[in-house]
Amino acid sequence: MSTSYLPFTKVFLGDEVSVALTGNGHIQVLANDSGDILHSTISSSEYTEKIIRSGPLAGANVDQSFKYLVTITNDKTVRVWEIHGLKIISEREAAKKPTDVCFTRDAQTVLITDKFGDVHRYPLHEDEKTTSNVSTNTRTAKRMHDESLILGHVSMLTALLLSEDEKYIITADRDEHIRISWYPEAYTIESYCLGHKKFVSSIHFPSWDTSLLVSGGGDTSLKVWKWLDGRFLYDINISDVVMPFIKVTRKKSGYGEGSDHEDENGVHIRRGGPVESVHGENAENDMAVDDEGEKEPQEDQQNEESSEHQEPAILAVQKIVSLDIDSHKLLVFSVHGATALFYCQIRGEMDSSPAVGSIDIGSPVLDFDKSTRSGEMLVAVDNTWREKDSTVSQEAQYMIAVKYIDGQLRLSEDSTLRALVSSLNSTALIKEPDTLEDIDYYAALITLPKNVEAGYNAMEDELISSEVQPEGLSGKELGRLKTKKAMLALQTAGEHGNTVNPGSEPQPKRQKNELDV
Repeated sequence: MSTSYLPFTKVFLGDEVSVALTGNGHIQVLANDSGDILHSTISSSEYTEKIIRSGPLAGANVDQSFKYLVTITNDKTVRVWEIHGLKIISEREAAKKPTDVCFTRDAQTVLITDKFGDVHRYPLHEDEKTTSNVSTNTRTAKRMHDESLILGHVSMLTALLLSEDEKYIITADRDEHIRISWYPEAYTIESYCLGHKKFVSSIHFPSWDTSLLVSGGGDTSLKVWKWLDGRFLYDINISDVVMPFIKVTRKKSGYGEGSDHEDENGVHIRRGGPVESVHGENAENDMAVDDEGEKEPQEDQQNEESSEHQEPAILAVQKIVSLDIDSHKLLVFSVHGATALFYCQIRGEMDSSPAVGSIDIGSPVLDFDKSTRSGEMLVAVDNTWREKDSTVSQEAQYMIAVKYIDGQLRLSEDSTLRALVSSLNSTALIKEPDTLEDIDYYAALITLPKNVEAGYNAMEDELISSEVQPEGLSGKELGRLKTKKAMLALQTAGEHGNTVNPGSEPQPKRQKNELDV
């Protein structure tokens, strides 16, 4: 029986070293030139225990200087690591389940979005003097001391960015909204970018013009904006190119918690409950789906099949990156469950939608990052995935290098990163543990679309958990909880979800910017 390895779900490519993370939270730090493993959480029993206890990785990011790494996990743990030496320098519990994270430019502050629709701000280092005066037997009390709630939406947040001058914070949510607020005075709303008809899951400033914002999600196009005044510029039509490459889909099963089903690719999706084997040789039979319901035993497959309903492929933009190579200004983006990377050239003003190209990777893309030196990109793929009924043996590639050559993205056979890529496909791989719970590489296909299953709302999970332990919330948070429960009731009653045409004014009264920031 062959050994099964964990795919890398996050990759960060620095000038000298790179960082690769697996879905269960393990971290590898490698030298770019030699591919040598410099630091690893696998070699520390203390860190391994912490990682097992925290559960699946929810997100990660690095600061601009590539000195710090921040990880967020499904148990709401926020850890800041010093990359050199791979040491934990701070560890705390977030207010709610986190969805995205970033550093400020000076790396002294961490910003986190969550499923409750809020953005919280945390200092890089915990204040030892303050926390020493807090009861040591409650993590909630400690959390409330060092966090700062700076803004909130009424829907689950999916992404955030800070402007280059850090005077504005841009946030996107599951209800099609992109909001531009002052930072750190985020109670002042500068503008909105409205026009998406489905969830927004990725936002990006092109490196050559940070006055532009590119956004994508469940719509058939990316949208380009002048974000400061909320002005829509044009669409980039992507669906015709993207949809044929979306291979990971799922069928809707019977309603209720603990229900299992299998998608059309043979990927077994379980709501709640531990997963014995999610990847490796049995990848076509098992895939976990994040859910906070009661854990139920696996039901008989014949019973499942009778309640399944075919669902079409879901378009959900995963990540957008910009490349500025000579005279070519490119956007490169990935899509959840798609086996290709996509790209196009853009300018500030365009009369028509630019042509979108693709490079077929062969396996679903989990993450990618670019080199600021060579323009090459590392692409992390789910090598454990197989198409249903496929008998073709795949080459053991968990990481691939690609480069923009002669107007196209191509596999970089003569890559300057070949030693690094070789290591990430061999010695740096981490064996799949005997027991592996609740890792779902394609959870976005469940959590992002609205009304996927009757009665399911990602924010409800947070509302319910807050109801159970109200003493863990501050007065400000309790007020927001009450408001969001009311909004959720309106959504359930069908009074929420009106779409807005691109460039039109938002329905809420806009707070005017009267100060020179």
